[in-house]
Amino acid sequence: MAGMTLLEEARSVGLEVRTDGNDLVVRGPRDARHVAEKLLAEKASIVEAIKQEQQREHRAWLDSLALDDRLRYDRAFGKAWFEGRGADECRQIARDHVVKHQQRGTNRMDRGM
Repeated sequence: MAGMTLLEEARSVGLEVRTDGNDLVVRGPRDARHVAEKLLAEKASIVEAIKQEQQREHRAWLDSLALDDRLRYDRAFGKAWFEGRGADECRQIARDHVVKHQQRGTNRMDRGM
């Protein structure tokens, strides 16, 4: 939980913190350098905290889906999984598939279809 606390501190001083693969990317004001250095010193716990945060956000997004979109997600995830892709990539592919479908539906409603 120390990683999450440090992550919250970093965001409160205006730092943007994200991962890029296993790398930790920190951007923000120069006067927050001391916090950025603490983040980098605790890289493993920060990366884990970000992953946990992303998993919670993903679960909440999945829970918010209507049944037909959830089925669409599950089918796209399964297809990607059987193609031999990793779980993270499968989740992203499936999420992109659902979002594209939702956008097409919104566009049709905008046009009166």
